[in-house]
Amino acid sequence: MPTKLIAILLVSSFFAPFSTFAAQLETQRTKPLSPLTVTIRPVQQGLVSADIKPGDVVQFEVVALSHVDMTRVDLKITLTGGAKLTAGDDRWSGPMEKGRETVLTVTVAVPQTGRGEVKALLSAGAFHSGAQFSLGPEEAKLKPGKGPGKQGVKKKDSKGQNIIEYR
Repeated sequence: MPTKLIAILLVSSFFAPFSTFAAQLETQRTKPLSPLTVTIRPVQQGLVSADIKPGDVVQFEVVALSHVDMTRVDLKITLTGGAKLTAGDDRWSGPMEKGRETVLTVTVAVPQTGRGEVKALLSAGAFHSGAQFSLGPEEAKLKPGKGPGKQGVKKKDSKGQNIIEYR
């Protein structure tokens, strides 16, 4: 009799982690996806972040889409890093029909220094969707005294390989 009890305990302790894992999978599987989508795109076809220069003025379309009918949706556009809104609205609220896009057009002045961003947040109750667009190329991580503005001197090292020396 004690042998059967031990066997049952061993078998149940072996399968217990699997049932916990299955319950976690079921919880993850039933978590609903947001029915909201927001994107930011330049109006000028083919324009990418790397093409944008300090001081440029760029027009963007912020496109909000809902995959279900919603009675109230809020869209908020935020500019960071010194970027300035020169035209358009940075907020919108209202109902959205399933599959129908709502488009806000904004004009943004790119900062003279640094790298700004255009960010958008679309929300309705517990559902959210966000997007961002960087204004300018990614800043290189440079060591002090090196990089743009510093000219390197082409030389050969002791093994005869070409190198660039910064001073």
